[in-house]
Amino acid sequence: YVGQVLADARVYSTYASKPAVDLADARLAIQSRANEAFSQVPPRDFLLSLAAKKNAVPLPVVPSEYGVRLPPARNTLTAANYQAPGRVVGRNARDTLAATVTADDDEEVKSKSRKRKTMDDDPYQPHAGVTEDDDGGAKAMDM
Repeated sequence: YVGQVLADARVYSTYASKPAVDLADARLAIQSRANEAFSQVPPRDFLLSLAAKKNAVPLPVVPSEYGVRLPPARNTLTAANYQAPGRVVGRNARDTLAATVTADDDEEVKSKSRKRKTMDDDPYQPHAGVTEDDDGGAKAMDM
C-alpha cells in the first residue's frame, strides 16, 4: 500500500512539474487511494425512503394463462414410470419377492391392465377415437 501511494505521489509531482515529491502530493495520493478503496454507505434513513418509494408501486398482475400451457399431469413425463420392488432380505431374491406380492396386489395389477382408456375427452391428443391398448400402445376404435 505504501509503495503504491508513493508511486501515485510521484506521478502527481511530475504532473505538477515539481522536482521532488512533497507532503501535498503524498496527501493527495492517500486521499485518492482512500476514495477508491473505501466507499461510504448511504445512511439507513435514506435507503429506507428509497425502498418505500420503490415498494409503493404494486407489481403487475400475472395473467392466469401466462406462458406455455402444459397438458394434464397424466400426459406429462413428470410422474414415476417405474415400481420399486420390495426389500430383498433372503438369499433367493425370487422367493422373497414372490412372498411380498399378495394375491390382492396381483389381482389389482391385472384389473388395471384390462381397463381401456379412451382419449376422446383429452384436448391435447390430436386424434379422436384412439384408445390405448393393454400394453400401452394406441389402436383405432371402430366407428
